[in-house]
Amino acid sequence: MRMEFGPDDEDAFERARDRLLESFGEWLPGVDQGETADQLVSGASVALDWKWGYGDGALTRWQPADLAEFLVEWCPRKLTIPAGEHETVPRAVESFLGFLDATGTADRGSAPLPALLATVERLVPEYLAGMSDPSRFGMAKSLFAAAEAEGADLTDPEQLEAWMENFNARPFEERRAVLSDDLVARPSPCPTLPPVAQPDEGALRRSVEAAPALAMLTGLAEYLGDGRRLTQKGRLTLADASALVELLGTGDRVEEVIGRRTFRIRSSDELPVLRLLFTWARKAGLVRVVHGRAMATKTGRRLARDPVAFFERCVEALFEAGPLSIQRDHDSWFAWPDVDALLDRLAVPLLSGPYVAQRPIPVEILASEMSNAVLRAFVFPNMSDDHVRTHVEWDVTDIADALELAGVVVRAGTEPSEYGRRRSGGTVEVTPAGTHVLRRLLAKAGYDAPSTGGLADGPVIELLARVGSLGWPAVLGELEAWRRSRTPQDAAQELADAIRDLDDASLRLF
Repeated sequence: MRMEFGPDDEDAFERARDRLLESFGEWLPGVDQGETADQLVSGASVALDWKWGYGDGALTRWQPADLAEFLVEWCPRKLTIPAGEHETVPRAVESFLGFLDATGTADRGSAPLPALLATVERLVPEYLAGMSDPSRFGMAKSLFAAAEAEGADLTDPEQLEAWMENFNARPFEERRAVLSDDLVARPSPCPTLPPVAQPDEGALRRSVEAAPALAMLTGLAEYLGDGRRLTQKGRLTLADASALVELLGTGDRVEEVIGRRTFRIRSSDELPVLRLLFTWARKAGLVRVVHGRAMATKTGRRLARDPVAFFERCVEALFEAGPLSIQRDHDSWFAWPDVDALLDRLAVPLLSGPYVAQRPIPVEILASEMSNAVLRAFVFPNMSDDHVRTHVEWDVTDIADALELAGVVVRAGTEPSEYGRRRSGGTVEVTPAGTHVLRRLLAKAGYDAPSTGGLADGPVIELLARVGSLGWPAVLGELEAWRRSRTPQDAAQELADAIRDLDDASLRLF
C-alpha cells in the first residue's frame, strides 16, 4: 500500500493513516506495554499527522532527524495535552516504530530500529522539558495553557469561548505576558508618516454622524434598556434577535427561502452583523451582562451625548477586540485563530497607506500586503500560497466591512461574492472621521503621524517658498490642507496668480 503523500493528497493520506493505525492497534495487545492501546494509537496518530503536515509525508520512513524535529521542536510548540500524558507520546512513537519493524512495514529508507529507539530515549528529557517550558509554546498552545491554568476545561467549547472573550478584553501587556510567540511582540520602531490634513470640526462631526454603527449600537443599547434575558449560552433570544434585525437594519436574514421551503435560524449567533454588534457593544462598555441579562450601561448613555467621543470609544473598542476576531463564528468549518490574531494586530498599520493617501486604495493591494505578512509568519504545508492568499483576501474583506460599519472607511466598486461574503473587491477610502481617529491610533502604535494645516490659511506663494525646507511629503500634506480650505475656483485663481509672481522657474513648473 502506498505510504508517501504530498500536501495535496489529504484524502489518500487519511485513508492510509487510518489503516495503518488500525493495524497498529490490532498488533498492540500482543505486546506488553505500560500505556493503554488507545493512548499509544492516539500518540502515533499525532506523529503521523506531523509526518504528513510538516515532515516529508513518508509515513513508514523514519530517521533520527525526524524524531528530533517532532519531539523537541514541534511538540513543545504545538501539541497541547495534559501534563500527566506528556510521556505517552515518546512511548507511542517507540511502540509504533517497533510495530513497523516487526510487521515488515518499515520503509527501506528508515534507520535501523535500535538507532531510532536510542534516539527517542536520548530525546525524552529534552522533550519533557520543552513540553513544560512556556517560552517554547506557540501562540495557540500558550492560550490553551493559560486557559487551563486559570481553570477552564479545554474539552468544554463554551468554557473555552468564555475564557477567550475575557482574555481578549485584557490590556495588551497582560495578553503579551501570556502569549510568548514572537507574533505578539510590539512592532519594531515605525516610520514617520507624511503629514496628513485633519478634518475641520464641521467635517468631522458630519462624518461621525454618518457612521452606521453608532446608530445601531445606540439602538441596541436602548432596546436592551434595563435588561433583556439571554439564553443559557449567553446569546440574545430569537425573539429579541428578530426584533433587533428589523429595528437596527442589520441586513441579517432571520429566515431563508429555498425552493418551497423556509428555513429559520435556530440561534442569534447565526446572524453575523447582530452578533458583531452585540459583542462590540460589550467591548465598548455600552452594554453589560449581569445574571443572564443584557442591559445598557450608564457609560453608554453618557457617551451617546457626545458623538465624537462616542465614535472614538467605539472604534478603539473594535480595534482592541480585533476587527476580524470579533466577527468570527467559532463553529466555522475554516478557522485559523493564530492568523486572525496577526491580521487584527496589523489592521492599524495596514490602514497607514489609505490614511496617508487620502484616496481610494484597491482592496487587493491591502490583501496582498496582509498575505505577504501571513506567509512570512506561518508555514502552511497543506495549502498552496495561492490558497492562503484567497483566504486572507476574504479576511481583509471582512475587516474592511467592519471598518465601514464603524465609519472609519467607505468602500466602493464592490461585487457580490460567490462565497457568501457580503461584498468583495473594490476600494477602501478613509473617511474624515477615520482620519481623525486613525491619527491617534497610529501614534499609539508607535508611528510619528504629524498633521498639516499650519500654512492652510496663508497665500500659496508662502507655502511654495518653503518647499525646500519642508521636504516633499510635508509639502504634499500642506498643499492638501491648503486646497481643502478653499473652493476649487478660489484655489485655481490663487495658483494662477502665484505662477505669475514666482521668480523661481522650478517652482512655477511645480
